[in-house]
Amino acid sequence: KGTMISNMIRDGQIVPARVTLELLRDAMRGQKGPYLVQGYPKTVENLEELELVCGACTAALVLDVSEEALTSRLLERGKSSNRTDDTPEAIQRRFRTFQLQASPMLDVLQSRGVMRSVDASPSADAVFAAVCAEYERIAGGGG
Repeated sequence: KGTMISNMIRDGQIVPARVTLELLRDAMRGQKGPYLVQGYPKTVENLEELELVCGACTAALVLDVSEEALTSRLLERGKSSNRTDDTPEAIQRRFRTFQLQASPMLDVLQSRGVMRSVDASPSADAVFAAVCAEYERIAGGGG
């Protein structure tokens, strides 16, 4: 599974929902929630399948940042990470895939009133602090 997932990510593709759900189920088994799942679901279909297996999504946290800033960050990360998906071509494919597939899923979550947004343009430390604060509000029942 690891090689298949790595190859798909490198090619800017989305990993099949069944594979991701198996990984999530294994990770969640025996653990008390709430859970913070980074980067999933990515499509309306993923969301529907996740909710069938795990229950309704009660909150979604979106990191809001420009495509230009993300590209710059990913290219910088690619210089030191040995990641095969931090090339200009792969990054552009991932953006287009996101726009086509993830945007409708985010619209569903927005219409339910469960989506929250964090400004991800500041430094990594500032974004991390903002995400932690938002997670604590969600996990603590503060909405």
